[in-house]
Amino acid sequence: MKELKGIIFDMDGVLINSGEYLFQSFNLILKRYNVELNKNDFKKYAGRSLKEQIEMWREDFNIKEEINVQEFSKESFQNELKLMKEELKPNSDILNLINSAKENGIKIAVATSSTKFRAEEILKLINVYDKLDVFITAEDVTKHKPAPDVFLKAAEKLNINPKNCIVFEDAISGIQAAKSAGIFAIAKLTTNHTKKDFEEIADYIFKDFSEITIKKLIEVTR
Repeated sequence: MKELKGIIFDMDGVLINSGEYLFQSFNLILKRYNVELNKNDFKKYAGRSLKEQIEMWREDFNIKEEINVQEFSKESFQNELKLMKEELKPNSDILNLINSAKENGIKIAVATSSTKFRAEEILKLINVYDKLDVFITAEDVTKHKPAPDVFLKAAEKLNINPKNCIVFEDAISGIQAAKSAGIFAIAKLTTNHTKKDFEEIADYIFKDFSEITIKKLIEVTR
């Protein structure tokens, strides 16, 4: 990469450790269908849009009833938001990285498989929303991760060549999407994946944002 001009963040698992919140909120609704996701199930569906997840649940668990995506999304988020308001705090390392990027003329985007209303609320809770140049959600594209569309859309809206962007992701499908978009892909380790899972597909792997500075990003993308 000749010059780093844009940073694109996934949201769930990257900007927030949302896994446990999502896990609990989904199960509260799915128990109506006699379904209870375990941790391995959650790992399988991570990184995909809610619409895709619901389609997979209906097939995997033989759910006969129709599940309205919008209604499910709103109800699960009310459960999730209640938990987040009690526990979620802004991450100073992430905010410092974003502020430093801005000072260096680097634009910031979030490109998430989440719905718009959910993502807005969460990003406001962690003091990131007002710092964004671009904000792309599942509703802005027709093809979702591992398709590259959400990241290509973010780069397009930033008016930056994808080759001059980096993506922070925590899911295999997200890393695949970034690579398909021709974007430098950085994998954040969570409880869902090990370093070995990413070694052959990610360009760089890290554990915590305390390790990441603009100087470090410029070094690893050269």
